[in-house]
Amino acid sequence: MMRQTVTLTLLTGVVASAFLLTPTRATAAELAIAGDGGARGRREARQKRRDDRNQALKDRRPDLEGFQVEPRRKGMYVGAGAVVGTSVSPTDFTPSLGYRMEIGGGLTDRLTLGISGGLTGHQGIPSGAAGVFDLVARVYPLWGMFGEAGLGVSSHAPVPTLEKRPGMGGFVGAGYEFRPMKRFTVSFAVDWDVRVRPDGQVVNAVIGGVSLRGFFNVKKK
Repeated sequence: MMRQTVTLTLLTGVVASAFLLTPTRATAAELAIAGDGGARGRREARQKRRDDRNQALKDRRPDLEGFQVEPRRKGMYVGAGAVVGTSVSPTDFTPSLGYRMEIGGGLTDRLTLGISGGLTGHQGIPSGAAGVFDLVARVYPLWGMFGEAGLGVSSHAPVPTLEKRPGMGGFVGAGYEFRPMKRFTVSFAVDWDVRVRPDGQVVNAVIGGVSLRGFFNVKKK
């Protein structure tokens, strides 16, 4: 009788242990909640790092306004600017001078998307003004620093020894934005521009520019 009792007790313990050690599967909803929590935690950590950097800047420069430390860009913007550069073709260098008009919007305070258009005149090319149209994106990782990239067309990409031909391509560059007023900015940028003509000629250019922009519907913090 005692042996049967001991055997029963052992069997009960084994069954209980197996039940407790059986792995359970998380539901899709539980996994989604866990994932959202992790993403939220990462966002909060990034925001804390930005807040710490902004506070350090405020401590060093107490004369700065809040909108200069952490600029707001959500909403619509319009801008205009001048550009100067040099086109580099396989056979020559061609200085250029032009202007740009731009309209767009801030998707977030750190990302803007706009449409830029204007004219660029090329020295030494008769009637050498080229129309330029680009879709432009800018990313602002910290304060006024930004990287930009564009994709579009020009009415002609200049090669002095060849007939005029349009060019397709884009540019990448970087710059800095100053904000003397809450809704008004002055920015400087340097870009590397590449356009490909239908005849296969690739025209590169180094372009520097200064731009003025006005932002509207800027969200308050």
